[in-house]
Amino acid sequence: MRDATATRRWLGLIAIALGVALIVVDTTIVNVITPSVVEDLGVNSSQAQWIQESYAIVFAALLLLTGRLSDMLARAGSSPGGSSSSAPPACSPGWRRTADC
Repeated sequence: MRDATATRRWLGLIAIALGVALIVVDTTIVNVITPSVVEDLGVNSSQAQWIQESYAIVFAALLLLTGRLSDMLARAGSSPGGSSSSAPPACSPGWRRTADC
């Protein structure tokens, strides 16, 4: 019984570490593409700040939503669902053609 508990704790720690790594990589990608977005869309620094902040708000909201859903439903399989729900906002800056909403 003690081994099973220790194994579950380590698996939980690994899942959390991978989630944090995903957040760091995702944020880094957004920060790296910002100069290209500014150049391609012809936005000023204030608009670029809004683009970054709106992405962060959507990403945080999706993380909160998937975390709450995993608490309410089942914990098994919730990590892939949370990861896949962050894919559309991560790709959305590449889909834009203009800075207009």
